[in-house]
Amino acid sequence: MDVDDHGAAPRLVALPRIAALHAGRDATVELWVRLIAPPAPYPRLPRRPPGGLRAIRLYVRPSAGVSVSLLHAHPRIGAPTGELGWLLPDVPPGGETDAMFRLRVDRGLAVQGSAAPLLWLRAAGMDTSGEPLTLAAPALLLPVLGSDAFERLEPNAAVAQRIAGLAGPVDACGQR
Repeated sequence: MDVDDHGAAPRLVALPRIAALHAGRDATVELWVRLIAPPAPYPRLPRRPPGGLRAIRLYVRPSAGVSVSLLHAHPRIGAPTGELGWLLPDVPPGGETDAMFRLRVDRGLAVQGSAAPLLWLRAAGMDTSGEPLTLAAPALLLPVLGSDAFERLEPNAAVAQRIAGLAGPVDACGQR
């Protein structure tokens, strides 16, 4: 998809709730994946592509030792071998769609001092003029930290709020 110098390209972003793994332990990592559409074109810039996205397919390829669960009700679709796929809602110009995942990471990936590649993301779809587009995010790599450093990490507040919103309200006894 061509984008002129005034426009923004669609973006695929992955935000983990905690930005590291705890060395030598199994881990659960919540992940917010956002697909952000560019804004609508300015009327005086006719060559700029339309901003919305449609027929969006999100593909996830987890590393060995990582299992992936989707926390939204997006429909599952077929995917190439080694990948998982979901159909995401269409996105209006300047809008976004998201998917929340829970990753289970085996302790074998959590070697202190290393960076564990957890998964790769890509999205495919069309802009509103019907032009195909494919986006890829960099591999999700999380550093592996010892107990002291890991305990000092603060969760990403935006991801924590999104996860809490999906889980529903908590009653006075702490039950969902």
